[in-house]
Amino acid sequence: MNNVRTTLIQAVGGAVVLFGAYATWRQLWVSQDGLNATREGHITDRFSRAVDQLGSEKTDVRIGGLYALWRIADHSAHDRESVISIKAPRSSEPTCHGLRKGRTPRWRK
Repeated sequence: MNNVRTTLIQAVGGAVVLFGAYATWRQLWVSQDGLNATREGHITDRFSRAVDQLGSEKTDVRIGGLYALWRIADHSAHDRESVISIKAPRSSEPTCHGLRKGRTPRWRK
């Protein structure tokens, strides 16, 4: 009778450990999903602000928007195509020619 009781207690203990491991894995998965959603939200905010900067009257603000878009393209492979489609027409603007030729922008002098 003692052997049966010991085996039953071990089985219940094993089930508790397995349930705890599953609950921990599930919580980790949910946390990772929340982290990814937060990261995507931050990238979306940065993208929106950078696009707003491109419409500014000030040259230095527009250049800052281009740099911000470049950083987004570097850090987010998912958004890279969107950034390229926005940056391509902008690269022919006069404010960008100095950057391509290696000149220092006026706002950095």
